[in-house]
Amino acid sequence: MNIGFIGVGTMGRVMTLRLMAAGHRVSAWNRSPHALADLEGVIALTDPALAFKQEVVISMLADDRAVRQVLLSSDALARAGKGCVHIVMSTLSPALINELQASHEQAGIELVAAPMFGVPTVVAQGEANILASGAADAIEKIQPLLDVLGKKTWRMGDRPVQACIAKIAGNMMITQAIESLSEATRLVEAYGLPPSAFVETVTQTLFACPSYQRYGHYVANRVHEPGFKLSLGLKDVDLALRAAEAVALELPAARVVRAGMSAAITQGLGDRDWSAFATIEQPRPLDTQPIRYRGNTMTIEMLAARLEALESRAAIESLISGYANAYDLMDIDLLRSLWHPDATLELPDFGVGRNLEEIAAMAHTSWIKLPHMHHWMSNPMIHIQGTMATATVAADCLFHDREKGPVQVSGLYHDRFERRDDQWRFSARRFELHFLTPLPNWAPIAGSETFERV
Repeated sequence: MNIGFIGVGTMGRVMTLRLMAAGHRVSAWNRSPHALADLEGVIALTDPALAFKQEVVISMLADDRAVRQVLLSSDALARAGKGCVHIVMSTLSPALINELQASHEQAGIELVAAPMFGVPTVVAQGEANILASGAADAIEKIQPLLDVLGKKTWRMGDRPVQACIAKIAGNMMITQAIESLSEATRLVEAYGLPPSAFVETVTQTLFACPSYQRYGHYVANRVHEPGFKLSLGLKDVDLALRAAEAVALELPAARVVRAGMSAAITQGLGDRDWSAFATIEQPRPLDTQPIRYRGNTMTIEMLAARLEALESRAAIESLISGYANAYDLMDIDLLRSLWHPDATLELPDFGVGRNLEEIAAMAHTSWIKLPHMHHWMSNPMIHIQGTMATATVAADCLFHDREKGPVQVSGLYHDRFERRDDQWRFSARRFELHFLTPLPNWAPIAGSETFERV
């Protein structure tokens, strides 16, 4: 089978080697091309969109941000070949998986989510367990590839988000197993029982399963060489917490784990195996004392989450109003401050800006064509999930067009925002035009601006 592969990191490398050993032809793209240099037999691609010319595309991009940059902010999906099936095998947020599914449906491409349980050494041996969800016929088509990559495929359902959330929940359970091993071994050691003896007993009796056996050995012997990096484990715990917040669930044990992981990373353990957070013995920065607020019982963590949500909403509303002010005042510095460098802006009659410089150039072009602007933004519907957010914003605009004179434009902005380095900014904005009305006899009777035809 001809396979396009996007994202050849540590796991992707192992997967491509297994696929080629099984006789499949692999063409791959990676942000850092040198990662492909010593993969004999892999055809290096210069554009991720070229991967979608193959029968099947497998993507193993690191996180939501990478997927958005490489797939959603490009024309890769629009250029896909007929009948192409895309397998997403990395661990992503449910919100992004749902957004990907909508984009794939629009492009006429089948999407299958198939994340794996297994570190690279397990995958290299073909012993991974694969969770798959998507259209049944699409899964049947790619099943021979899944059989190469894992020992068993577990069907989760017909919606990609189902495999996605199963992987997130499973990873969360592994971290809690590590936390329980950490607490239990500290307890028995305090009473003179060697942790190794205790772990050997419980992992052969009460908890005779691979996760407890593997991480029990690591915890008892304080061996935490790189397997699955702690920094990536924290990302997955954050995915679980954000997914829970989206459906109004609390995950108190996950918050305990997150506190321990964060403390371990601040001590420089981010590149060690994710079980390294078990070495953190000082009190965790987690206050679980209940507080009464407006008749409800809450913890400090819950109140902090509410405060963060309010601050995030205020920051996003400031971006929305800042956009209007930047255009109306022709303030290029303000406009530049609103966007991430790789953001996109799509406006009727002005095209698409695919990065900050193109967006700035579009603004200069619009100010030449429309020397007077007044934007009114209203009814923002903002949805925040962790470090990502979406919004729709109604807009009513009065412009002076150099050729047409005064015109009224109304429509809806479709927005995406991301918080990077603790700063919210636009990652994408698209305007949907509802109507444009020339106002040939309109003129202000007072005020500081004149709308004469230029």
